[in-house]
Amino acid sequence: MTNDFNMPVTPHRLELMDRAHLTVSGVEDVVRFDENCIVTTTSAGTLITTGEELHIGKLSLDGGEMQGDG
Repeated sequence: MTNDFNMPVTPHRLELMDRAHLTVSGVEDVVRFDENCIVTTTSAGTLITTGEELHIGKLSLDGGEMQGDG
């Protein structure tokens, strides 16, 4: 799989349940985090998640997975 710039993209997944529970795979880094915004770098580019009372429940950069609630 490649993106628009012909760079290889690691498989990734984004799952949002009940607009309150987020699971993302392919996460490479968390650039910024506070209770209103999570900015992550993923294998497919930058992902910005906004909301209220955000929490990162699980983060595994080795496994490339993040779980958040808010």
